Amino acid sequence: MHEFEEAIRDLVSIVGAFRRTGTNTKLAPAMPSFSYLLSKKQREKIDKICVAEGWAATECRGVEINASTVNHILDSRLAQGVSEQFVADILVAAYNQFSEIHVNKKYKDEENKEQAFFLNGIKKLQFANVTWNAVAVVAIDNFNVAGRRQLASITAYHADETKVRKIKGMIKKKR
Repeated sequence: MHEFEEAIRDLVSIVGAFRRTGTNTKLAPAMPSFSYLLSKKQREKIDKICVAEGWAATECRGVEINASTVNHILDSRLAQGVSEQFVADILVAAYNQFSEIHVNKKYKDEENKEQAFFLNGIKKLQFANVTWNAVAVVAIDNFNVAGRRQLASITAYHADETKVRKIKGMIKKKR
């Protein structure tokens, strides 16, 4: 198993164990976190998006994935009946060198937030006899303690083909 995949699966398992015991992950002394390192093509795409949207460039070349984000993802996905294993599968597939990056137009237009989708249309996931794509939402306008712009994982989910076409801009938003 690739180290990144193992780290994702371990983090989901650790956060899941905290949730089952009712322990707040924020109270843990040293919850693990790590970064997914962007491929050169993904870094270039983020840079192009920032230029096209008039956003300041980000200096960070990775996306932080931490216990708080995984906890949020587990909150929303477990309520949909998926397993911790499937949540880990989503994260592994979304944060992948083959994932395409697209602007999150919904928040750009409505809330003036700088976000992007990481969309993996190559690795398909199976759940409830349906084929899904993995999607992660990443904040581009996040700032670290030194005031530098960095990328931060917000959430991840499984999306059907209609949602994928909408993300890619192939389906126009209804007015």
